[in-house]
Amino acid sequence: MKILLLDDDPLTAAYLGEVVAQFATLTVVTRLTNAPDPITFDVLMVDKRLPDGDGWSWLAAQALLPKRVLRISGDEGSDLRKPIAPEALLEALGIVADVDDRQARLQLGHNEAAIIQLRAMLRAELAAAGVCRAADVTSQDIDVVHRIAAGARLVGFPRLAICATALERAWRNGIPHLDALSDFQRAAAAIG
Repeated sequence: MKILLLDDDPLTAAYLGEVVAQFATLTVVTRLTNAPDPITFDVLMVDKRLPDGDGWSWLAAQALLPKRVLRISGDEGSDLRKPIAPEALLEALGIVADVDDRQARLQLGHNEAAIIQLRAMLRAELAAAGVCRAADVTSQDIDVVHRIAAGARLVGFPRLAICATALERAWRNGIPHLDALSDFQRAAAAIG
């Protein structure tokens, strides 16, 4: 996958590059006037404010765009609002790995022993959690799912984090959640 990032913030570029490194090639351009033809990329990620103009207006003026275009900014109305969580970025790109060692290393300061220990603790919590086998969820289950989502983000289980968050959100908002429960259970089984 080829991604074009139009953003003048070197920290954002370095961070996003690190997150997508194992899945995609990231090209970073800091000025609209230097942007290559956008249709030659699979994905565009465009910041609103750039040194030489409004990135979102630039998008609107393009004749051809790839299928996936993500408007990024710290502002409301963004497809991805900065700071961008790793799992949100991967989900928006259509890349959701069961295990992301790079994410875990970033989150835990490259402490391999901590990664191993915390993953084992999360797997034990999953094995004990009734929600992993339940036909429906209770408020007590949702508290467990909330903890699992946070732990999964920390230890590099992005699909589990996304599915747990989606299940919690659906349940708390009174939205039918049985499909989200099935997705969560499959994600939990995948990291067994």
